[in-house]
Amino acid sequence: MPVYNTARYLPVTLDAILAQALKDIEIICVDDGSTDDSLEILKSYAAKDGRIKVYSQENRFAGAARNAGLAEAAGDYCIFWDSDDLFHPEALSRMYSQIIKDEADICVCGGCWYIEDRDWVLPCQGYLNTTRIPESKRPFNREDIPDTILNFSGTSAWNKLYRRGFIVEQGLTFPPYRTYEDVCFSVLSVALAERITVVDEELFYYRRGREGSLIDTISQNPIDPGLCWMDIYSVLSDRGIMPKRSFDNICVSSLSYAIRHYTDFGSMKQLFYYLKETVFPVLWITEQDDDYYYMEWYN
Repeated sequence: MPVYNTARYLPVTLDAILAQALKDIEIICVDDGSTDDSLEILKSYAAKDGRIKVYSQENRFAGAARNAGLAEAAGDYCIFWDSDDLFHPEALSRMYSQIIKDEADICVCGGCWYIEDRDWVLPCQGYLNTTRIPESKRPFNREDIPDTILNFSGTSAWNKLYRRGFIVEQGLTFPPYRTYEDVCFSVLSVALAERITVVDEELFYYRRGREGSLIDTISQNPIDPGLCWMDIYSVLSDRGIMPKRSFDNICVSSLSYAIRHYTDFGSMKQLFYYLKETVFPVLWITEQDDDYYYMEWYN
């Protein structure tokens, strides 16, 4: 779990992790150069529960923190949670049971949005869309659903439990972007996995609208989303496993999401021209017949 200036939310998140029904876990927290009380809170929790391991580094963003935590992991399975979210008390136990049962590389679950200023919990189909996966075949992989393999679970890492051996075998790491590092890791992992299973339940609550969240800082590194999708395209093409229709749909969806979160015109303009002049020509993303894209407005 990467931690950066989330002291306000950290105790609630840590309490939710410690309350997990699956008790035989290690909780690796990497403080990414916080300037608030986050590191002190982590140390106080670690002093009370030996399962918590705390590491710290200079501010190098969430991807570097996740890589540092992964390097210290000893468990057979890993999940990458964030320090401001909430979790169902049986999230780990249900996902662990399913991934063991199906001998899978990845287990994906559903989730909700938590709207902080309204204290609302809202369902979100984007984290697990079961209409895009086989009804009768579990586990499954890219060969079973080539048109939707990258689109059934969104681009988040925190709703996926991974077999650590799979991560090591595939050489997966989080890239050094300020934002979108989890997008790159998540999309590549789903594309590369040979066995994917799901738990069709909403097991985590993603906090929306938090001031200072990573997506709110996207204007500081405006072309990160474009770099991310260039990297994904390069890896999938080099490995000969490019699910083109699925890729085009999730790429357009992801980039439009990014554009909606820019807070100044200059940054948005940088991404716009980087996409127009570099990304889309290289990725061969173009206007298509109406049934190619899942939604008409993608065209």
